[in-house]
Amino acid sequence: MTRVTMKRQDGVFISSKANGDRSLSVVTLTADTVDAYEVGTILVDDGEKFIRASEATVEQIADITRAVFLRDRTFAEVDTQVLVLERAFEGVEHLTDIDELSTATRAAVVALITAAGIVLR
Repeated sequence: MTRVTMKRQDGVFISSKANGDRSLSVVTLTADTVDAYEVGTILVDDGEKFIRASEATVEQIADITRAVFLRDRTFAEVDTQVLVLERAFEGVEHLTDIDELSTATRAAVVALITAAGIVLR
């Protein structure tokens, strides 16, 4: 018997967000020719571009100023601009990749998203 599974639908982790485009931003995503960026991936700034929080080094985590959530599944074979949720929204925690983060990374990300008015339940 063949089993077919679906990938997460775009924006599935969002419970509610601010009116209009207040929660949304556009950022530049670092190219990754191997793996797609999945819905709900937490991204952190690496100077001018964004990388997966799970792949950030200790030095990069110490310097982050923004943490955002990827809204749509994206294949980024070159640096790509993507739509992210950056502020004032409520999301479903188990539909993001926050559990895959190291303790230090998770603490830094939680501090940033809390300050931005993001709630994960």
